[in-house]
This record gives sequence, C-alpha cells and structure tokens, in this order.
Amino acid sequence: MSDKIADNPSFKKFEDKIKGLESLSRFMPWLIDKEQKRKLKQINDEVEEFRSLPDRFNSLYTERGWVCFGNMNHELIRRCVTLGENGNLEKGEQELIDYFHGDIRHLVLPLRNTPGFKERYDLLQKALDDFANNRYHACVPVFLMIIDGAVNQVMKKNQGLFAQNADLTLHDSIIGHKNGLSTLIGLMSRARKKTTVAPVYIPYRNGIMHGMDVGYDNIYVATKALSAMFAIAEWIKQFCEGKQKASETEKPKSLKEILTDLKAQGEKAKHL
Repeated sequence: MSDKIADNPSFKKFEDKIKGLESLSRFMPWLIDKEQKRKLKQINDEVEEFRSLPDRFNSLYTERGWVCFGNMNHELIRRCVTLGENGNLEKGEQELIDYFHGDIRHLVLPLRNTPGFKERYDLLQKALDDFANNRYHACVPVFLMIIDGAVNQVMKKNQGLFAQNADLTLHDSIIGHKNGLSTLIGLMSRARKKTTVAPVYIPYRNGIMHGMDVGYDNIYVATKALSAMFAIAEWIKQFCEGKQKASETEKPKSLKEILTDLKAQGEKAKHL
C-alpha cells in the first residue's frame, strides 16, 4: 500500500484516463479543439486537487481527532484544508463542528441498512437526540459503544475495533488507507491510566469507557466521536464489500482494444 491516499488505484486510473486524453490532443490534435483542451486542463487541475485533499486533511487534523472519509462533504474538506494550511486549525475545527451539528440526514439514514448499525439504529437515534440537545455526557459513551459493537459484529472474530492487532486497512479506500482510520483509532486507543478531571478534546475510548477521562463532556469530544462513527460506518460498508484485498488483476489489453479505447476517448473529448 502506498504512503499516500492520492496513489490509490482508483485515483491513478482516473489520472491515466486524463493523461490519455492529453496525449490524444497532442498526437491527434484535429480531434480536440482549443476550448476542449482548456476544459481538459481544468478537469485535470480539479482531479489533482481532489485526490490530494484526503492526505492534506489527515496530516492537519487526524492528531486532533478527525479523519477524512469518502462521504464527507467535499467543499467542507477543501475549506478545512485551506484554513489549516493557512494556520487557522481552530477555525477549521469549528467548520467541522458546525457541519456535524447541521443537517446530516444523508449520513444517518443509510445506517438503517448498514451491517452492525441497523441492529443499533434505535439506540443511535437516542444518542443523536442527546447530541442535538447538548447532552454530551450521555451521547459520547453510546457512540463509542455502537462503534465497538458494530465492528465486533462485522469482523466476527470477537475482536473489537480498538484491539491492538486489529487490521483496518482496505484496498483502494480513503478511510481504509493506513493513514486513515487506522491512524485515528491509534489516537483514540491511547492508554489513559490516570483520572483526568480537566477537559479532554479527543474521544479517548479507554479513558472514557473506563471512567478515567472525566472531562469528556464537551462539544469537541462528542462531535469527533460522531464523525468517527460515520467514518467507521463507511469502513464497515467497504469491509463487507470485500475490500480487504485487491481485486483480481485486469488482463492486459490487446492492441485492438487500446486503439478502440483511444477512439472512444477522442469521441468523449469532442463533448467536453
């Protein structure tokens, strides 16, 4: 697995298609006019930014208890990265908090049919009500319980998410990359052996569930625990789809197939 999410195969495949069109515009210039070339460059720039954002987001925010996942709002990620890279991490975190305190039905509703979550959906609704009404002392332990139980159920190894040897890496995944969920869970799993009354701002699973981090009752811990729950739901979906290993290698294309693809790309380029 590459050190960067940007090098995931799906990103690479899209990049190769763009490069194919660019090569086509150089060697068969009559197929693509000036305006189409401009649009192609614009698309390439957008793709490059899009594929770089997860790595940039995680490098800025994972140590603060956030992780980028595929269903997270793209514009939100972009704003947070821009703020963080300009030295405004606190403002970036506030953007994240505001987002998860807004309309998140598009993240909640799919959990009704997600393995591990559908069995806990009624309990989740109660925790979301506590979250919406600022009862953070009540919702945080429930979010963590749901996370633990859902992963334990799906992995079927009597092994929870926070076990030391749990392998959370997935192939061609943003959340399942080694710099994604694995890094966040490493942070949340840190040993917390002393009673801490002062506020904490990370949802330390062991410290909270074992009663050591007493000062977890705040908007930061609650929102980060909720965000982690949505990220883990995405991980579970991909885990159940079999992304633990790479799909079978595609057969090399024949010269005829390559030429057919080039022709098809040329036709697409006409409509850019």
